Amino acid sequence: MAFHANAQEKVQLIDLFYAGVSQDETLYDTKNDEFREIALQVYEDEIISPQAIIERYPSARQYLVNDSMMVVRATKDIQGFIEDLAASSDSRITISNFIFDKTISINLNLYGELENEVFNSSRLTIKNSVFNEVLWIWFSNMNIRIEHCTINQVALINESLISPRITLTNNDINYGSFWTASPSDVVVSSNRIGYLEVDQSSARTFHIFDNDFVGVNLRKIGGGSVDGFTSYISYINPNRRSKDSNILSLSTDSLYQLSKISDAKLLHINNTERSLSELYIANNRFTGNTGNELVILDQPSTRMEMVDNQFDVPLILSSSVSDEFILRGNQFSYVTMDAALPSTPEHAVTVDWRALKDKLYYQRDETTPAYFAQTDAELGNTTDFFNLLSGYSRLLNV
Repeated sequence: MAFHANAQEKVQLIDLFYAGVSQDETLYDTKNDEFREIALQVYEDEIISPQAIIERYPSARQYLVNDSMMVVRATKDIQGFIEDLAASSDSRITISNFIFDKTISINLNLYGELENEVFNSSRLTIKNSVFNEVLWIWFSNMNIRIEHCTINQVALINESLISPRITLTNNDINYGSFWTASPSDVVVSSNRIGYLEVDQSSARTFHIFDNDFVGVNLRKIGGGSVDGFTSYISYINPNRRSKDSNILSLSTDSLYQLSKISDAKLLHINNTERSLSELYIANNRFTGNTGNELVILDQPSTRMEMVDNQFDVPLILSSSVSDEFILRGNQFSYVTMDAALPSTPEHAVTVDWRALKDKLYYQRDETTPAYFAQTDAELGNTTDFFNLLSGYSRLLNV
């Protein structure tokens, strides 16, 4: 990705945040390309916080809220390229104690002498902040850690997102999404999550553990954040429309309309074209708002392990696993067993049969009704009857 700044036009990262807090845009040349070259004050440990802003701009104390926070009230793009000038290690940046009232994009790439370099020990940490609309991150080659934040929506998207590791931990997230992202490792742990979607993203490891999935709050999605998310919906839908007939009936510019589908799910991994090589899902609680939301897992993996999860909602398991599959210690409501499991005894397959007893049913996705083969009307539906029977057959072949 090219940028057009030169060494004389570098802008301090902290000045971009001060401009957002003070709404003073004269601190840098807005006529330049939006992807600017950014400088840090301390490359080994850059701290962007209200206290750091006050140290640089003492008059900024007037913008303090609750003694420790500052508010960025306008939509803001903080994005650009940072030359890695750290003397002893890769650059590290911490952003903390901000309230973002509107959509915010935070996209920062390091660069050095090598082209397309990934900085394995670099880190961008975002913590102790509130995002009332959308947090966008769509390119970065640093480790990203988001912790102790309250987030209405976070969108981690684009093939330019090649972080060595992305960690979301100890957050309250209403709606989270990965789309066509390509990090090496992902950790989603100890969060309260309304709905999480992983769509056509790849990773070496993807670990989801110790989270509470509680159901999305539609009021937050359907309010003022719609306009800020229009371009995202227009961008993501062409890929999904080809596979999801329900999307065809929706306006591609309406986040609220899309949310009518999203509130039917708690977790959806829709990765039919890309692999999550190792998928680990453990110690999560899937409760939802109504108990009717779905967890849908539809991805190719070399290794997949699901252990000690509590599903108070139905699970549609459509994963394709090639080497090792572990399903142990889970509490299920109902399960659609539509997964392609490794062949045995060549590969390791562990299934807790007792947890699945009387739990199998069939449902294709959130747009179709649940099928249990119990009523006369259901027994007359031979297509879904054989789909349900196939779930039993897969388990018998283990």
